[in-house]
Amino acid sequence: MSFAKQMRQHRVDILIVVGLAIAIAISTYLGTNKIPNPIFTDLYAQDVWFGSDIPTVFGNITSLNSDFGRNNKHPLFPLFVFPLVFGLGKLLHLEPISAVRLLVVGVAVLWIGSLYALFRCMGCQRLDATLFSILGGVSSASVFWLVVPESFSFGSLTILLGLIFVTLTQYRPFPSVWYVVVNLLTVSITITN
Repeated sequence: MSFAKQMRQHRVDILIVVGLAIAIAISTYLGTNKIPNPIFTDLYAQDVWFGSDIPTVFGNITSLNSDFGRNNKHPLFPLFVFPLVFGLGKLLHLEPISAVRLLVVGVAVLWIGSLYALFRCMGCQRLDATLFSILGGVSSASVFWLVVPESFSFGSLTILLGLIFVTLTQYRPFPSVWYVVVNLLTVSITITN
């Protein structure tokens, strides 16, 4: 099936995902900009945001001189995220905190799109998948963790991608290398979870 034909077949789903993505992008952008900069950057703000390590994570994804002591818990997280933050900063001429906030919004958009895709792959009707995705978008986990630079949102995204992969394996076979890549992706960020 050609790409254009697949796009026409799934155009309603694509429009729903775009709507969900716009809604969560706006809410995440507004939410992340309401959080004072010291919560991101000040090492004295450790454990302020529900016991998280936001200043350490912020340092890990914005500076090569950061203390990477928590890599035993999330081994590939800085290797995946640092180039994204660095690239966004250079490409759009942003300060590190602005690049991180933009990346947080991007992860939220991917997260809601993946959540909807998972529900659709599991066989949910469009309305059900949309309502469950909206419910996920307004859940406390989303409200508190998608607005800050922490490994939880990235870990949740990789778990969603892993679950999508599992549902897709029911419809068609995949080469063994896909299983290794999905395992590497999910475990490298979510070891402590």
